[in-house]
Amino acid sequence: MTTLIGATGKKITGMPPNRYHKGYTVAQQRAAKTETMRQLREKKTREKTVIVWDGEGMKLSGQNMPQHYVLFGCSARPDDPLLIDKPTERLTFEQIADYCIEVAEEYPNAIHLGYFFRYDQNMIIWSLPWPAKHAVYDRNGCRIRRDGKLYTVKCIFGKTLRITRVHNGKKVSILIEDIAAFFGTSFVAAYKSLFPKPTNPENWAIVEEGKKQRADMMYEDMPQVQRYWRAEIMA
Repeated sequence: MTTLIGATGKKITGMPPNRYHKGYTVAQQRAAKTETMRQLREKKTREKTVIVWDGEGMKLSGQNMPQHYVLFGCSARPDDPLLIDKPTERLTFEQIADYCIEVAEEYPNAIHLGYFFRYDQNMIIWSLPWPAKHAVYDRNGCRIRRDGKLYTVKCIFGKTLRITRVHNGKKVSILIEDIAAFFGTSFVAAYKSLFPKPTNPENWAIVEEGKKQRADMMYEDMPQVQRYWRAEIMA
């Protein structure tokens, strides 16, 4: 048995070389190349910026009415999320899409993640006209034009959301992946399993208290909602 040292230093064991061949077999060379490429991909992934996305809703139209999406943002801009200005408003698809694209342009190689993002996916497309929404629900995607911009939405609920915008000949895309299925439990439970002792106890206390009060918060509580959202997005 022969051991081959790959380019990254990892040992790769394979079949011994042919007795009439002074080098490694083709299979060993392929195994070494595959292992090297895998390790390089992992290294690049570890070096990428990870950006977490989340939004908040409120029952501003009544207890049995659909929620208003009142806040949306990411960990790259913890102090600058999108916010509604009036209790009668909802964040629109165009606002959210343009915000996402701005962040994608600023961090072109970032990994974008959500947690139990299905709710957010539904709220993000809320303001789209029904034919476009129906296309998303029925065929996982749609195209829509707004103010000279072409948006393409590709959505697999509970898994991924890709938004692409073409404007003035420039095409930018963002892919947000939902990682909740990997943990299979609530955000609080997942966090505690990873960090039995919170890395920032004061910040985590804000998250836990916000989770308890979130269902009863109204428009006048927006400062508290933003404080809780910031603590959670940066946890």
